[in-house]
Amino acid sequence: MKAKPFVYAGSVTLALAMGIGLWTVSQADPPSRPKVPALQYDPNWPKLPLPLAGQFGTPAAISTATGKPKPWVTGEVAGTCVDSQDHVFTVNRGNLIAPETVTAVSSPTVIEFDAAGNVVNAFNIKAKDSTATLVPVNQAQIHGCFVDYQDNIWIGGNGNGVEVKYSHDGSTWLNQIGVYNVCDNPPANTCGNSGGNPLARQRVRGRRLRKPPRGRIPGQPQRHRDVA
Repeated sequence: MKAKPFVYAGSVTLALAMGIGLWTVSQADPPSRPKVPALQYDPNWPKLPLPLAGQFGTPAAISTATGKPKPWVTGEVAGTCVDSQDHVFTVNRGNLIAPETVTAVSSPTVIEFDAAGNVVNAFNIKAKDSTATLVPVNQAQIHGCFVDYQDNIWIGGNGNGVEVKYSHDGSTWLNQIGVYNVCDNPPANTCGNSGGNPLARQRVRGRRLRKPPRGRIPGQPQRHRDVA
């Protein structure tokens, strides 16, 4: 019966020792943080020069100075996106400047590069207008792209009121959001990036609408932060 206090004291001592040991290990060996990946510019990607006029279904164009096909020039690259195979798509505005306008041709709207930087495909796009007719999209109005989980590619517009969905290889128009060159800008619903803020031109009961605060959309409730 007298051994019980010693057994109890020994158990407490062992538990304290284990707790101190665990605390010491946790203090001495904090969990390591994941390393931030280091990115490095690859001067060999993409592979240059780009293809020539006449390749990938583009019209042939011969330089009078060299007698050879003119090379592609992208102009402004308005967006990039990546598919499930790590192929990179660029959407290009083709807005060449002198002397490119004489020595080169605009590249197609969409160019697909493989992981090594080689051009493997290229195509232009169309969208449905107000008569539901597929018409060529003005290349200068391209802005951004996205590849979805089925590897279809979505190409956004800049001042043209439409987002177009194409098959991965660009051979098939699949769908679109909006109507080409029809924008929510009453009364004419015209598109474009100039002319000021359309909200400032709308009137309600003879009064101009005030410009909404930054981050708010007219007609939507304002978010409130919870306060304890």
